[in-house]
Order: sequence, then C-alpha cells, then structure tokens
Amino acid sequence: MVVQAFIVTHVKKGDHMKKIGLTGGIASGKSFAADYIKSKGYRVIDADLITKTLLKDDIVLSEIKASFPTVFQHDQLDKKALADLIFSDSSKKRTLEAIIHPRVYQAMRQALTLYLDEPFVILDVPLLYETYQADLYDMVMVIYVDHLTQLKRLMTRDQLTEKEALARINAQMPLSEKIEKADIVIDNTQDKQSTQKRLDKILETFI
Repeated sequence: MVVQAFIVTHVKKGDHMKKIGLTGGIASGKSFAADYIKSKGYRVIDADLITKTLLKDDIVLSEIKASFPTVFQHDQLDKKALADLIFSDSSKKRTLEAIIHPRVYQAMRQALTLYLDEPFVILDVPLLYETYQADLYDMVMVIYVDHLTQLKRLMTRDQLTEKEALARINAQMPLSEKIEKADIVIDNTQDKQSTQKRLDKILETFI
C-alpha cells in the first residue's frame, strides 16, 4: 500500500496555537521526523524524553520496584529486563503504563503552557492512540512504513530476534489502524530526503 502525505483543510492561518500529535509505530521513523522538525527550529514536546526523566525519579522508581521487583539489580532498574517483561505480559504492561502515562501527560500539558505564542507545537507521543487523550490534540500526524520494513528496521536498530521484534510491534495498535484515524499521513518507506520534503510541505501549512 502506498500512502501519500495529505493534510486536512481545517488548518487556518492566524488561528490559535495548533497542537499536532506526532505518532507512528515502533521503528516507523517517528523519531527521525521529530528530530527533523526540531532541526527546523519548531517546538517539539517529546513524551519519550519525559519518560526517561521520570525513570530517574525516586518516587516513580519506588512504584515500579513495588510492582516489578525482579527488574532491579542492586537497586538499579534494568530497562531491558523491564521491556522484556512487559512485552511478554499485557497485564504487566498495563500496570507500568498506569504508573508512567498519567505523569507523562501531566508534564506535556504543563509544557504546552510555555508555547502559547507559537503557531504550532508538535507532541511526539509513541503510544498516542493507545493512550489517547483527544482534548490534547487538534490533529494527529502518523509516520508510516509497511510491516516488513518496520520489522527489518526494528531488528537492526535494537538488535532483536524476529520473535522479539514482532512482540514489540504487536504490543502496539497496528499502523493500518493509526492511518485510518490520522488527519495527516507521511510515507517513510523511501529515502530520508523524500520524507523531509513531505514534512516541509506540511509544516508550511501550520505557520
């Protein structure tokens, strides 16, 4: 399936600050898109970066340890062990999300108040639809690749077996469903320059 970049028509010049959700599937190129947008000087609020900060917070770590004591070695969180655990058990994944996600969304809402004079802000959220809070976004942009490309990129990027990579992909909503829900879709199956050109055209409409 070939997915072309498109944009809805309700973006109006001079309207209030637009809150644009940016998401995709694991290894679909969302982080590449976010980094490119940041390199152009636009504001990006990164949910992953917020999560990394939370995983250094003593209160958050104590809650994780209470639920997942086996992923700590000498009081240090083993992130790979935690990832392996939650991707093999959906109930444990939900438990971790209940600890992390409310804090992430609270931090994102606070960050938005810093950028009220910007024409738009990108909210970079890997699990946007899986943890959807509709009032946080005016529209959503999905970065797309086909399933085989996604699988190969994930195995290479994270040095995973096919089974491990599939477990991580299957733990998320299928990209095909995210495309159906999205306002904007960017095809990232080609070269980086093609993706950047598509992003440039869309970003121009937000200014």
